Amino acid sequence: MERPCPDKLFAENLKRVMDQKNLTMSEVADRAKVDRASIYGVLRANNSPTLRTCERLAAAVRVPLYRLLKEHDED
Repeated sequence: MERPCPDKLFAENLKRVMDQKNLTMSEVADRAKVDRASIYGVLRANNSPTLRTCERLAAAVRVPLYRLLKEHDED
């Protein structure tokens, strides 16, 4: 089986966590200190975030970074 694109996987996991925690793009952007356009691009898997941005987004949604990177997040 083919592995999913890392950008798409990250986006899907971030969306899932945001939905679970009822967080908006604006809230995540404020917490992560990144602009909403960047979050929008990440969520649509249109751009590849830097490692630092990934760390900031994980902290913003209060999950360990690995949860946004792993394939089958069941939590």
